[in-house]
Amino acid sequence: MLGVGYPLGKSFAVDATYAHIFTPGRRGRLDERAPGSSAAAAIALNNGAYTLNANIVSLSLKASF
Repeated sequence: MLGVGYPLGKSFAVDATYAHIFTPGRRGRLDERAPGSSAAAAIALNNGAYTLNANIVSLSLKASF
């Protein structure tokens, strides 16, 4: 995460923030496990993989009177 603030005179300031969010890859399940099924049957349902990457940018104007 990275952030910076910059004053604009006595009453105003600008704040900016950046964050990069990421997760490692994981196996995922596309079908639900049937009630009472074995753990081995549940492993066969894990037929997908996913990752997450996100960039978050925030810009705000702060006023104090």
